[in-house]
Amino acid sequence: MLNKSRQCDPTNPLDEVSFICRPCKKNGVSEPGFVADPSRIEDVPEKTTHPWAYFADCPRCGKECKQQVWEIALMSSYGKHTGPKTEEGKANSKKNLEGYPTAEQRKRVRFNGLKHGMYAQTLEFFPARPGQYLQCKGCQIAHDVCRENIICAKEADRAMRYQIAFSENNPDQLRDIQANNQSRIQSIMDNVMLSLVNTGVELKNPRGTYDQKAGKFIPETYLDGDGEVHLSMDYSAHPLLKTLMDFVSKNSLTMADQGMTPKLREDEEELQGKLSGAEQKGDELLGYQRRQADALEGLKAMIENSKKRSDSDPILIEHGSQ
Repeated sequence: MLNKSRQCDPTNPLDEVSFICRPCKKNGVSEPGFVADPSRIEDVPEKTTHPWAYFADCPRCGKECKQQVWEIALMSSYGKHTGPKTEEGKANSKKNLEGYPTAEQRKRVRFNGLKHGMYAQTLEFFPARPGQYLQCKGCQIAHDVCRENIICAKEADRAMRYQIAFSENNPDQLRDIQANNQSRIQSIMDNVMLSLVNTGVELKNPRGTYDQKAGKFIPETYLDGDGEVHLSMDYSAHPLLKTLMDFVSKNSLTMADQGMTPKLREDEEELQGKLSGAEQKGDELLGYQRRQADALEGLKAMIENSKKRSDSDPILIEHGSQ
């Protein structure tokens, strides 16, 4: 960090300088930079804006380090800035800044960078209501801080992260949010499954009519073959069963999706057999090619031997001389 009393005056050496240790950075140190008083200052006349070079020993490895490049560039920019040079001009400039900006000016200048504002949006959902939302129980933000805000700070942070993720087309911004949501969904489905196991997949409701005059429900009964009276019941599938099956199918959790059905196992074994058969045929073809190559080498040797015998045959030699 630059010394604030020196940062706008590049004509004097710095009392405090930002350094970086290259060997530590090369060795993987997480923070190779440090701020310290320079142990050695050299004059650099060719640098007209700030004619000094700074050096200091690294507190970790003890090697001499140079000034951070960004700070060198910053001092160079200070030396090239325009503005009043004389003491009178500096005093007038300082006088002009007195009382600026006013409260009214501050309200106006915050829109200096605004072009038109046609696409500006305001987060109006989830107004700040400390302790009134379900997520307030596990929230780490103090309720006093929430009362000072217009909207819920946690919901505003989530909304901004979604905006950044979609604008940059980078889903990694939402990885932890999606992981938490998936774990909550899985917990809910586990509870659904336990409820089905405990209560069964069917629901039984007595059949009957409601007597409005008497103000009571009159069940419908019937007699079995032994003359015993039984209630007539309506049977229906548990409503949570469809929710569970939809979750299993949409998240590829069926046995077919995981390759655990007998048919898929048979197809996989058959495919492995075909691959092993293809490999065996490939080995046989390679062996045939090698035998062909050996046979061609032997044929070449036989041709050379035949030529040698022809050259040494006396009858052929005598016939050739005639």
